Amino acid sequence: MYKEIVKCPKRQDCHYKLTPGTSNETSINISNEVLRVICPTVKPGSTTPITFRLYKEDFIKALCYIVTRLPLFTTNSRNNCRVDYTNEFFNSELSRINSFFQNDVEDYLVSLYYREDGRIYLKDLTYHHFNIRKFLVEGNTSMHFIVGSNINLRMQYSDSPTEDNHIVTERLAVRDNILKDFIYKAVYLLNKFDGLKAIEPYVNEISENIQIICDNHFKLTGMFIATTLRDLAARNKYGEKQRWFETPYTLCDKTVYLSTQWYGAGDYSLMYGDFSKLVEKCYGERFKCKKNNDGEFELLEISTNLTSSTIENKIINLSNPREAFKAYLDYQTNLSIRSKQNYLSILERDSIVGICNTILNMQLISIYDIIDSEKLINIIESKLFVEFDNKAHHQYSCAIKYYIDFLCYNRKV
Repeated sequence: MYKEIVKCPKRQDCHYKLTPGTSNETSINISNEVLRVICPTVKPGSTTPITFRLYKEDFIKALCYIVTRLPLFTTNSRNNCRVDYTNEFFNSELSRINSFFQNDVEDYLVSLYYREDGRIYLKDLTYHHFNIRKFLVEGNTSMHFIVGSNINLRMQYSDSPTEDNHIVTERLAVRDNILKDFIYKAVYLLNKFDGLKAIEPYVNEISENIQIICDNHFKLTGMFIATTLRDLAARNKYGEKQRWFETPYTLCDKTVYLSTQWYGAGDYSLMYGDFSKLVEKCYGERFKCKKNNDGEFELLEISTNLTSSTIENKIINLSNPREAFKAYLDYQTNLSIRSKQNYLSILERDSIVGICNTILNMQLISIYDIIDSEKLINIIESKLFVEFDNKAHHQYSCAIKYYIDFLCYNRKV
């Protein structure tokens, strides 16, 4: 399992500002939520060293992004300086990156300062003449802290970065020490997941043999054969080894069978490395291949869940009350899709609004106009639901109870 939490640095955190001003900040402020993920044991009033893993490609992309955004401004306590593009500027920043990164990934040691007043900073940011703050652009940067066995810090740039934070878990789905059996089990699982639909855009048919290919990523020639089971059985009689598994799959509306001829090393048409890249390309958000320390082949299933604070922000920042209630049902309940749709539909019925108006002596247009949970409790306790529709009384009450829970949740957060 690993956690990913995102910080979008504010103006005072960034070296490059969008407008002129005066500021002499040299540190990067971080939130309590980020602290709990990257260094949960640190105490107020202390300074502790912390090491991040930085990726060279991120800072090459950062420099390219900065160049496209120029002119920008740098500031100090008295004035500011406009930064325009010049060859000297580009070469100097590129040299700074190349000097620090002797490898694609490098360790970067800084200090985490947790002040007594609760403020938290990353400081002492210059390490081996390299400073990540020099690559932060106001309003356009997101810093992704990915915490597993190490703390990877990935930098991303866009016109509208967001702080969607995730807890990502990886669950073992398939394991085998024999490659061909691992491939069989993995393909069987992927077929159950989506019927191999994600692979179809990369199918290139060559006579009976099916080639799966993506330029500069993978090339799997003869991964499947399109034939009949009778013909397959005849083919498997030849030679010393079975060449095809007899489990049928459907690929591009053809019945196909998976090859048994897989190799972990060498130069062959069906290699583990290419299969791993196919899984990454077609199913990267849900599955990934890896070899464990014992040399066994594994397929991991990936689950991504938003952190509680991100969910709260998503819900409370929605201005439309119906959309906010829908988000609450999605993220904070275990209701089925059918139940959620049913409750949303119930709350929008004219009969519900009419009953609410009768009980409360109001002229509501929508039940979402009610933000007082006590009034809704009075509606549930009334007998008008029973008089209106005895069979639907329970569902009406449940729908309103969930809306009451939503109002209480909003007050809490």
